[in-house]
Amino acid sequence: MRFLHLADLHLDSPLRGLARAGDAIRSGPGITREALAAAIGYALERHVDLVAIVGDVYDRDWQDFSTGVFFASQLRRLREEKIPVVVIHGNHDSQSQITRRLTLPDNVRVLSSKTPETLIFSELGLAVHGQSYAQRAVTENLVASYPAPIPGLVNVGLLHSGLGGGSGHDTYAPTALTDLQRCGYDYWALGHIHVRGPVGGLANVCYAGVIQGRSVRETGAHGGLLVTAEPGVEPVVEPVDFDVMRWALVDVDCSGAASWNDVLERSQPALEAAIGAAAGRPLAARVSLRGATALHDELLANGERVHSELEGVADAAASAGLWLERVTVDTSPPLGAMHADSELDQVLSATAGLAETTGALDEVLSELHRRVSAELGVRHDLSDELKPGPELRKRVLALGLARLRRELGLEPAPEE
Repeated sequence: MRFLHLADLHLDSPLRGLARAGDAIRSGPGITREALAAAIGYALERHVDLVAIVGDVYDRDWQDFSTGVFFASQLRRLREEKIPVVVIHGNHDSQSQITRRLTLPDNVRVLSSKTPETLIFSELGLAVHGQSYAQRAVTENLVASYPAPIPGLVNVGLLHSGLGGGSGHDTYAPTALTDLQRCGYDYWALGHIHVRGPVGGLANVCYAGVIQGRSVRETGAHGGLLVTAEPGVEPVVEPVDFDVMRWALVDVDCSGAASWNDVLERSQPALEAAIGAAAGRPLAARVSLRGATALHDELLANGERVHSELEGVADAAASAGLWLERVTVDTSPPLGAMHADSELDQVLSATAGLAETTGALDEVLSELHRRVSAELGVRHDLSDELKPGPELRKRVLALGLARLRRELGLEPAPEE
């Protein structure tokens, strides 16, 4: 039998960092809906036997009923083809988190939040075991109460959990791989961790990952898993992509770059590679300039120009569907750029080290951020780059150092 393993739909979740993308990338909550519609379309096309959705169907309490109406309408498409759906709720869509409710089609079963529940699909030779969250923070090991496998059937466990933690996600329903293996199930369908793939090298313990990346923290391809299983045999698990747009981290090696043109020429192939990896989907990219270069201070001090220049490169690399979410300057001065016997250069070097510390400078920058946001009405997502922190400290200090060095004739202006 074959089933589609989905998780972490986060329907109507906003996409972070795309407020200024304009026509380059369609942003907004509709993208998560399109990803789910693509998954349902795939399930119908492949005539799967069942669809399992392992928690976090919703991102938060509904703003209105349209979120629930959309979800129900998609599952109704499966009902028309007599494809059953089993759902458990996780931390984002637990009973305590979602206050509005809609009746789902009769092909859908939501497993209990009170105790682990088993559904038997005799015609499929399948038993599905799982438990929903009653509240957001589930701290007990739910797996400890999961029932024994039913002989002769494919036994599938549904669990929304970060397992042992350490993944950057909150540790809910903590458990261990050994606990899962002790259950003796043929496959564990996991949710909560947004990275798709097997756990601990075990082919029968897998996260489906988030169905659609929503920020630059969720790069690469996303979707679900098609699982082919039979009792007592290692399942065949195939990743299937349903995402509508993608995110990428693009590193540009600026080592030894002596001019702005050098930086731009090195950026183009890096962006083109990222565009190719997006497989025809719109792409939001965060570009990081790295390496030791004489342009270090200039790049840090001229953030707006750096971003604008790279936008030109992005336009040349892709006719449409590419947006630079942010450009970060992570370069360094070349070795030997400062003379150890120069007292002034030693002072400048010590001053540059302030970029790694906090204190009075952050107080000034905090006030600047507050005034810009309040007086100019800058939206929160547009003012992130002005928030005090290492990046802004580096830019402010680099701007001062670059000007001071020029005025003192310590270095010439870099070539264009």
